Amino acid sequence: MIRAIITKVRELRFRRSVSNLVARGMKIGRGVHIMPGARFDDAYASLISIGDNCTIADGVKILAHDASIYRDLGLARLGRVEIKSNSFIAVNVNILPGVTIGPNSIVGAGSVVTRDIPPDSVAFGNPAKVVAAKKDYLEKHLKRGADSPIFRYEDVFSKASPGPLGTEMFKNAYLAGGEKRTNLEWLDVKRKKCPIKREH
Repeated sequence: MIRAIITKVRELRFRRSVSNLVARGMKIGRGVHIMPGARFDDAYASLISIGDNCTIADGVKILAHDASIYRDLGLARLGRVEIKSNSFIAVNVNILPGVTIGPNSIVGAGSVVTRDIPPDSVAFGNPAKVVAAKKDYLEKHLKRGADSPIFRYEDVFSKASPGPLGTEMFKNAYLAGGEKRTNLEWLDVKRKKCPIKREH
């Protein structure tokens, strides 16, 4: 009960902070999912734009200025940051000033983005570098998933079943469903359905 109240308060505070960023000029498209742990350069919010249907995960930091040279030169560098539509920015990514990402790109967890990421790309690392075309990356996971167990979101996170999280079968598995119902016809065709058995 108390945990639920704390979570709700945090969500309300985060929504208010995002509203304040928009009031300062930050542009956010439709269908954008920003997790509460994401942080933005509020002093230069007008230099940040996020396109439609993007996901900004927990711990992401987006900077539109760099004051590291200010003490020596009396200057701070400013740079517009644009995240184009349908891009996914994973947990703990740092995006530095003057960067454009996407559209339709994925930036992997923990990456530091110092340069533009081209459309339809997957980038990882520090500094982030393109490691694959998004089409090839998705195809790789489709093939890998054909021989991997599939767990439904509802079964893993149901209160009725603790689920075998952390067990060996989760070493290379996939999760389907959740808030966004993806159309995965191949779940029942090419891949093994592996629902978690609930104990009654």
